[in-house]
Amino acid sequence: MDLILLILLALILLGLGAVFLLVGYRFFLILLPIWGFVAGLWLGSEVISVLLGEGFLVSVTGLVVGFVTGLIMAILSYLFYAIGVLLLGASFGYWLSAGLMYAVGFETGFLVTVVGAISAIIFATLTVMLDVKKHLAIIMTAFGGAGGISLAILLIFGAITPEQLQAGAASVLAAVIEDSVFWLLFWLALAIGGIFLQENNTREYYIEYDRQYGS
Repeated sequence: MDLILLILLALILLGLGAVFLLVGYRFFLILLPIWGFVAGLWLGSEVISVLLGEGFLVSVTGLVVGFVTGLIMAILSYLFYAIGVLLLGASFGYWLSAGLMYAVGFETGFLVTVVGAISAIIFATLTVMLDVKKHLAIIMTAFGGAGGISLAILLIFGAITPEQLQAGAASVLAAVIEDSVFWLLFWLALAIGGIFLQENNTREYYIEYDRQYGS
């Protein structure tokens, strides 16, 4: 991955992470398609990487497939609220489990992909069972936003490599455990701060879906 693409990716992660962290629930309906696109871009590129045995986001094929997949997921997330939230839960579950596996020494590849897929299904199922309540959305956006910000900073300073992005936002944990407890505390502090901030700023605010089915 050349320097320009790396910087662009870091800036996107930083900006998107900040929005998710600070105002994730208030702008949830707008952010869902964006998250859908990012998740689709990653998914398409990851599949090509595993199938062809090439680096993550390094080939034209991977980028094109990722872009098309991301566009489809973004459209579905925009048109159907439930699908968008389902994708949010699934991608959060995948990146969390993949990042933890990477942290304990597993290399990115088929096994990590399979375990991540199972985790994605579990998280997606729990999301549906919990009726996508407001507090769940706040927690997921806060942790996702904190992960995006942490990833961007670590990427810019070379603490992680672009290839490690295959494990997703939770790969921050891997870099943190290997390098410094400070970054783990930084990530957790950001997430917790984002949760409290969003809870405080949205006490009287509900997405119509959540108002209808309860918060």
